[in-house]
Amino acid sequence: MRDGQVCLSTACVPPIVSIIAAELMDCQVTRAIRSVAAVLMIKFGDISSVDAVLPNKKKLKHEHGEWDLLVEFADWSLINGSNSICNAESSHAIIDANLEKMIGQSVTHVLMTATGYCDITFTDGALLRVNPSRLHGAMSQWCLFRQSRWSLCLENTGEFVLTFPARLSG
Repeated sequence: MRDGQVCLSTACVPPIVSIIAAELMDCQVTRAIRSVAAVLMIKFGDISSVDAVLPNKKKLKHEHGEWDLLVEFADWSLINGSNSICNAESSHAIIDANLEKMIGQSVTHVLMTATGYCDITFTDGALLRVNPSRLHGAMSQWCLFRQSRWSLCLENTGEFVLTFPARLSG
C-alpha cells in the first residue's frame, strides 16, 4: 500500500458512505459518457479543468467534476421502475443515448454496501445500479473521486481503498 492509501475494513465503509451520500445529494449530472466498451464516467457538479503532465512531458487538460464516478470493471444497469433501460451489455448507441438523458438530473438517493454494490437514484426516477463483478483483472470495479483530492475505490480484490494526497497521510 502506497503512502496516502488506506485499505478499509468493512466496518469502516458505512460511515464513509454516509458522508459521501450526504455530499452527493442534490448534485447534478453535468457529464455522462461511455468510454471503451461499457466503461462509464459520470461527472457531478461544477466541472473544472487542470493541466496534467504526461510521462512524455506533453500537457493534457483534464476535466473533473466536484464528484466523478468511474465504473470500470463492474456490471452496471440503468433502471427506471421495473424497466431496464440499458446495461453494460447494451449496444453503444443505446448506452450513449441514455447517458445523455442523465445530464441535468440530480441525485436523490445513494446506497453503497460493504460488499461493493452501489445504487444512485436521480430526480427522473432512474436508478444506476453498479454490481461488483466476479471477474478479476487489473482495473478497479468502480471509483468515486472527490475532485482531485481523494477517491474511494472498490478494487477487484473486493477491498475498498481510500486514496488521498500523501501530504495528508504524514
